[in-house]
Amino acid sequence: MIDTARFKKMVYAFEQKIVVEGFVRERFSQIRTIPRKEGKLSNQSFGKMMGEFIDTQRLITLDYYGFFKRSKGLLNLIKKEDAKQVKSFFISFASIKMEDIILLTNDVSVIMNFPSLKNEILIHRGFKK
Repeated sequence: MIDTARFKKMVYAFEQKIVVEGFVRERFSQIRTIPRKEGKLSNQSFGKMMGEFIDTQRLITLDYYGFFKRSKGLLNLIKKEDAKQVKSFFISFASIKMEDIILLTNDVSVIMNFPSLKNEILIHRGFKK
């Protein structure tokens, strides 16, 4: 069983120190059109476990194996726009490698927790037992 509080702290640290920092340093710079509407995973246990948003005003979408987690900034833009889709910087969790983690942070806990975070996400998503 996953320790929810510990898991959410790991996700938050990962998003702030790797995702946002990787965006700022232009390590992740793919732009995609993102649907305005949330997918069905957001209302399921996996979406609830991953959290509602990435805590940044930058326009970022992080794809956790089919669950698109959006940043606060992107959610604010979606509220203002009257379009079915918006453009966002897009990062795939599956494409982030240990080399990226090491280049983006010197926080040993984020580096050491990445393999277990990835494993727990895969388990909770239903891809591993």
